[in-house]
Amino acid sequence: EGKIYARGNVYAKYILNSDIVCMGDVLVQKEIVDSTIESSGTCSIATGKLISSKVSSKMGISARDIGTQMTSPSVIKVGHDAFTERELAKNKAAVADIRAQIEELEKNKAEVDERNADLQREITELAHTQDRAQLEQREVHAQMGEADSDADREALKERIAELKDAAENAEENLDICFEKTESLELLVKKIDRDMDKLIREQDTLIQERNNLVRWAKENPGKAQVVVDGEILSGTVVKGKHSEYTVEKTSRHLRITEILFKSDDGGDQRTVYQMKVGNY
Repeated sequence: EGKIYARGNVYAKYILNSDIVCMGDVLVQKEIVDSTIESSGTCSIATGKLISSKVSSKMGISARDIGTQMTSPSVIKVGHDAFTERELAKNKAAVADIRAQIEELEKNKAEVDERNADLQREITELAHTQDRAQLEQREVHAQMGEADSDADREALKERIAELKDAAENAEENLDICFEKTESLELLVKKIDRDMDKLIREQDTLIQERNNLVRWAKENPGKAQVVVDGEILSGTVVKGKHSEYTVEKTSRHLRITEILFKSDDGGDQRTVYQMKVGNY
């Protein structure tokens, strides 16, 4: 009742009611019973039986016996790389997820950049306001000495106070804007770090995918089942392109998917079929 994932080989004496996914070989001494196995290598039961199981093995299956009279037939798939297909599907989903995260970060960064640009425009306007207020203060101060009456001087003092308040208010708002800008710049740096990390993860996944694809091409499957002892009727053997159901219990069989030329009404075409012979 185990679940095993391995990028190498799996060795066992018995496998019962278990799920096994591996890149290498599954090598069992006695029995595989009520289990599901996906392997990019071979599946071998050296001295025992394969019973009521589903087995997909890219490099073929060999067993002493397959099936018993009291159990449901096994379904065997050979030459098919279920492990690599599974890994590539996981890889594709992971890459898609990372790309979605990168797109979301890019969107967030664009929004932050836009907010920062608005702040920069506000900073420019506030700086101009502060400069104008300070310049006008100096001009009004210069007018104080030329004032003709106390009323004029009082009005100029009030104007100076207004300009001072405006300059101080602009300075306070500038400080707030600068703090906001600094926070946004830190946020952009964090987004950039997160994006760099995701891009590295994406590159690793793409490299892994390329390695898997190359490995799969360099290690073509072997669609073959070899039984030293007995194979029970009803056992289903599937290749990549054809399948065969054992019609009667037989001994010492080799079942291999082959490609041959068929003469169909004078037109030759290549087809796949299961070749069954004694071992």
